[in-house]
Amino acid sequence: MLIEQARLAALAELQILDTPAETRFDRFTRLAAMTFDVPIALVSLIDAERQWFKSHHGLEASETPRSLSFCSHAVQARALLVIEDAAQDPRFAENPLVTGEPHIRFYAGQPVYSDGEAVGTLCIIDRAPRRLNQEQRQVLADLAGLVEVEINHLKAVTARMLAEQALKSLNTDLEARIVARTAELEDKVGQLSREVTQREAAEALLRESEAWNRTIIDSSFSGFIGADSNGVVVAWNTSAERIFGWSGEYARGRQLSELVMPAQQREAHDANIRSLLDTGAGPYLNQNVELPALTQSGRQITIQMTVAAHEWNGARYIGAFVNDISERIRTQQQLEEKQELLDAVLESIDVGVVACDAVGNLTLFNRTARALHGHDLKAIAPSEWPQFYSLYHGDGQTAMAMDDVPLVRALKGEVVRDGAMVVAPAGRAPYTLLASGRPLRSAQGKTLGAVVAMKDITELKASRDRLADSEERLRTITDNLPVLIAHLDQDHRYMFANAVHQSWLGKASDQIVGQTMVEAFGEDFYLQQKEALDDAWLGKASQCEHDIVRKKHIRIVHSTFLPHLRDGDVVGVYILTTDATAARMHERNLHALAHTDALTGIPNRRQFELALQGAVERAPQRERAFALFYLDIDFFKRINDTYGHAVGDMVLVEFARRVRKVVRSSDMVARLAGDEFTVLLDEVNSPRDVELVAKKIMQAMEAPFMLGSQPISVSATIGIALADAPGVTALTISELADSALYEAKDKGRNTFAIARLAMVAAPAPVLEHAG
Repeated sequence: MLIEQARLAALAELQILDTPAETRFDRFTRLAAMTFDVPIALVSLIDAERQWFKSHHGLEASETPRSLSFCSHAVQARALLVIEDAAQDPRFAENPLVTGEPHIRFYAGQPVYSDGEAVGTLCIIDRAPRRLNQEQRQVLADLAGLVEVEINHLKAVTARMLAEQALKSLNTDLEARIVARTAELEDKVGQLSREVTQREAAEALLRESEAWNRTIIDSSFSGFIGADSNGVVVAWNTSAERIFGWSGEYARGRQLSELVMPAQQREAHDANIRSLLDTGAGPYLNQNVELPALTQSGRQITIQMTVAAHEWNGARYIGAFVNDISERIRTQQQLEEKQELLDAVLESIDVGVVACDAVGNLTLFNRTARALHGHDLKAIAPSEWPQFYSLYHGDGQTAMAMDDVPLVRALKGEVVRDGAMVVAPAGRAPYTLLASGRPLRSAQGKTLGAVVAMKDITELKASRDRLADSEERLRTITDNLPVLIAHLDQDHRYMFANAVHQSWLGKASDQIVGQTMVEAFGEDFYLQQKEALDDAWLGKASQCEHDIVRKKHIRIVHSTFLPHLRDGDVVGVYILTTDATAARMHERNLHALAHTDALTGIPNRRQFELALQGAVERAPQRERAFALFYLDIDFFKRINDTYGHAVGDMVLVEFARRVRKVVRSSDMVARLAGDEFTVLLDEVNSPRDVELVAKKIMQAMEAPFMLGSQPISVSATIGIALADAPGVTALTISELADSALYEAKDKGRNTFAIARLAMVAAPAPVLEHAG
């Protein structure tokens, strides 16, 4: 029941039932009817209670009850079904479709699949008995494969649409980050402007009145330090106390350099101060100088200092305004790192990104954009963009005017979505693009510029143009695969994590930033990547594969770790993670197909030979022996000749099922070819053990095989080789089992014979027989 539910779910997901006729399917039924010279060809889909025809050539009906359907049998068997004469087949002889219209005598149906489930068939029907040779069977299978591609076409289109949505989400995120970064810079500029204004006001008041100056200095947001001709502090305001931690009472009367300068900087600082006091000139005078400094706690900060010299009562003094700019520098570094991350993303994606400022000056032209246009960013007016960058409308013939250019439209406030355009540089093949753009605005609504993302759909358009005229033209953009993008800072904490983390790992970006990998996602997630991540912290690009487990769903991913270097030091790590699940599952499926018999689902000859070689290699370490069974189905050719190859295939499937049922799960049952099977028994104590297994297999065949309503008697002859002596090889044990099989056949079928390797050294092998 669960298998049928899964099959019906796969059929429903196609959304094809009860849809109108389509030329893309009708051409296959016409081709099948002509190729096989039959009057009827159908593309049949098997629903719960009916079979419905997506295409029907030579038959008026659009559906029939499933209970009368030939195709339902082919779908259930998941293999080519050939009925050479339905009137002679007990399953179909009384079928109304045989006794009445359309008087079916010959039928051949090849299943078609979706998501691994047989959902229908491509079938051919004749009103007279006939046969199909092997070449014709292959042709029918090939045509069914083409039908299967068409049936699954809509699902492929849906997958591309999902990829398009992911790209749009990335574009929106990038735009938001650009706006946020610009707003931060504007706020910082405003703060600096206010500080400069405040400092300028304080300096002006200082010249007017000493008392007034003292009031301003004490209330200034900037620290003020005054020193005499010996470099001894004479003034130290409240802001200086806040910046350096020393109280004014403690600071006054002490050497300035000992209070605020790192030890390695003091000698040079004292020399500059002496020069300033002696000569009234020096590198500090009337300049904004950035210097390292120490606080009371020993923490090193960066200060911005402006020094002025003045004379009073015949002595020279210096006054310095000081601001702690450590936080501003850290903020600037973070902005630079975010910009580096943004630039890295923009340069790595296969989407062309172009941006301009509010007056139309181009500010961004990423790698893909340069490749598409054949030009780098150039300072030219928007009116020259169409000609310089060879811009055309979607027809590839009509040159764009300035107001048609997507970036110009976005700059004027329009949101552009998937606008078709062509770039056709002289001497190069043209590119067909889909452009999406929007204006960039600050948090206050001020226009900052505009950005456009362009996706190359040239190959997609070319392949779409090759489709039949009846198919609709597809207009889409890239199927960019989702990717995790993150950046770790020097403290191994997330500085950036893109929105895909929400869908893959269940955490939004704001929940991740500021945490370590262990804090955000746990110890197990970190340990899978630790070795490769450690290499990145050592300055080496590295990569690894690991699992992401969420809600019992396992995603196999590939992570690349790129060290972020500054002046030769690793100051962070970029992480790019892609989904490798489909590729790895495909590899596993290919391996399974290569080692599994397609008809019975049990191991094939290749897997058997690998298992036998493994048993031989483990033999010297075994305390117990192993045994090899060769099994032949008795008179199998007679079954095929009497009931047909389809019935013969069902006999093979049922035979394999019964044998597997009576052996242990650690034993291997394999099909070599035709009706030849093997059983590899592990850990056998004595000939008595293999005799018991042989009898169980023969007993399992005593009940008739019920294939439909037809009971068929099936028996088997078994040859057994027991590897109970040293020096066993795959060849010797195989030849011993083969000789036992022929010995059993000579004694009469439906029996078995046992040959022991321990007796091979005797004049002749000793065979134990059983009837």
